[in-house]
Amino acid sequence: GAILKLEEMGKLKTSDSITKYLPDVPDDKKSMTIDDLMTGRSGLQNFLGKPGDPDPDNFYIDRTEALKRILGSDLLFQPGTEYAHSHAAFGVLAAIVEIVSGDSYAGFLEKHMFGPAGMTKTGHYEDIKAEDEDVAIGYGGKDYTAINSPKNWGKTSWLVLGSGGMVSTVGDLYRWNQAIRQNKVLSPEAAK
Repeated sequence: GAILKLEEMGKLKTSDSITKYLPDVPDDKKSMTIDDLMTGRSGLQNFLGKPGDPDPDNFYIDRTEALKRILGSDLLFQPGTEYAHSHAAFGVLAAIVEIVSGDSYAGFLEKHMFGPAGMTKTGHYEDIKAEDEDVAIGYGGKDYTAINSPKNWGKTSWLVLGSGGMVSTVGDLYRWNQAIRQNKVLSPEAAK
């Protein structure tokens, strides 16, 4: 949604090559477009964790490291020629949102998506606006802290930023659905 919002604002086109926004793109990725990233046609690997990372989701890396890992990885196929879902592609999209908007990814979402939708309890792990007893607790082998809650996971890592790394509530998800249907955050064309 953030990319489509930026397109509506006239700040980018989904047909643009990623080279317009990212420096030092390797030759094999120069033909990749924003649309390729959004539609599973990027050819990028699915995840960007590396062997030796202490955790595949919450080990903190910044945007620079994430882009280095993503752009330095081997492609599954030439961009635009096949389909394979890629969480890493959504990380690149989040980076483009920051670069184009001049705002943090979370800040852009809050201003242009969540705020207008009336969503008050949605954000990255470090931005959870809920009491402990209102946050679902995870089970199953994650040993971050005594309580496996996103409130205890620390700053959202670029391992998952753009492709997840957020928390919400049922009420906020309902507000999001209504905002999209009522064109509060995107035009009817973009919402479709």
